[in-house]
Amino acid sequence: MKRTALLLAVAFTLGFVAALPTVSGCSKPADRTLRIRQHQSTKTYSGAFRIDTSQLAPNAITSKSETGGPGAPVTEIELAWDHEIEVVLRPLVTAPKGNATAADVPHQATADQNDN
Repeated sequence: MKRTALLLAVAFTLGFVAALPTVSGCSKPADRTLRIRQHQSTKTYSGAFRIDTSQLAPNAITSKSETGGPGAPVTEIELAWDHEIEVVLRPLVTAPKGNATAADVPHQATADQNDN
């Protein structure tokens, strides 16, 4: 009988300790971070990454900051918790100088205007 009581006490204690971090509510909230680095050359744009947020809801970004100096810009964007976000990386498409077509000009103006 003592052995059964001891086994039950140990099982309860182990279960309680295992469940405590997930049930307590005192743990850090879920968080995810994306860090993108690019070593720049003379052939790439020298400023911060151009970020198009035009397709996000108006309240999807809670804060944005740009720090760092020339040659080492840092852009930090904090997103609202209740929006699903997909990150797509693609090369910047620009027309060669002097060869811009009418279709390229509005696209570039929209991309630059939507940088938030």
